Amino acid sequence: MVNDSGGGPRIERRSADQTGARRSLAQAARWFAAEFLVVVCGVLVALALNAYYQGRVEAQREAGYIQQLAADLRESEAVLERALAGNEAERAKLMQLLALFSREEAPSLEAFRELTTFSIRPVQPTLSTAQAVVETGDLNLISDDSLRSAIIQYVGAGESYNETQDAVAWEWLTPSIRDFYEIVPPGAGPRHPFAISPTEALSQKALYHTVFDLQLGLSNHIRLQQDMLDHVRGMQGQIERVLGEP
Repeated sequence: MVNDSGGGPRIERRSADQTGARRSLAQAARWFAAEFLVVVCGVLVALALNAYYQGRVEAQREAGYIQQLAADLRESEAVLERALAGNEAERAKLMQLLALFSREEAPSLEAFRELTTFSIRPVQPTLSTAQAVVETGDLNLISDDSLRSAIIQYVGAGESYNETQDAVAWEWLTPSIRDFYEIVPPGAGPRHPFAISPTEALSQKALYHTVFDLQLGLSNHIRLQQDMLDHVRGMQGQIERVLGEP
């Protein structure tokens, strides 16, 4: 036989326990959801702040690179302009010297010495910042697509210029200058044992060919420097466009 005398309270207690358990579970779920929301919001805020801070850092680094590029370009422009002016003056002297070979009357010793004393001016543009931007991967910091492309091309042009200028200066001009001064010793005054008169010097075909090679080599040297100066000024135009300068 079944005793129903105590069944009612036990069922009610079980029902109350189940209701309390469900209430506790619901409260725990609400607490977990609230905590999860707080954590997610905190992570999102942290990510947003980090992205904002990182963006500011990268913007500052980009601005620093651009300002340093502009400074390097100003320096490169100045040294190239000075070198070009000096080399143009030296080429003019060589052209005058070549013209003497077709004249019947030789110049004075003083005028001849002035024309036979010359030098070449090889210079290199400042590529350090542009190379650093490319080689370190910081090129991605440059937000302007055209400027990024221009920097890559500028580095290539500068490195090619340096290599070619060295070849012209040391493999062409330097040997020609050495040959020249073997015929016309520098600083050999009228009483020097190796002195040579203008008339005697201008009668030598070897000297004519050496002077011709010198002016040709120097002309190539000048053309290289002028091309590099054009690259520098092209980059300056890109920088000015990005900075919004007139």
